[in-house]
Amino acid sequence: MTRNGDTALNLRLLGHSALAVRGPEAVPSFYGERHARRHGALPGPVPSTLFDDAAGHTLDGDAHRSRKSFFLSLRENDAVAGSAKHLTAATVTPPAPG
Repeated sequence: MTRNGDTALNLRLLGHSALAVRGPEAVPSFYGERHARRHGALPGPVPSTLFDDAAGHTLDGDAHRSRKSFFLSLRENDAVAGSAKHLTAATVTPPAPG
């Protein structure tokens, strides 16, 4: 964060104390469940406007881990191929012009 190679920097952001971190060793601190709470982190109408009230962005604990596991499983090649097959089958082909 500074030119001497520090990986953390205390600063003020929008009038509040904040800590900026960088590097691989900072990832567990930033994403670790002991240090972050998702529920209530997004202000007011944002979750219901952009997502839904049960979006993964707002879940903590077991609910978050379960939702994350589901979405990570979709990245598997077999899951992607299966999803593409289902989407293709569900697509309605428009009638030919004429």
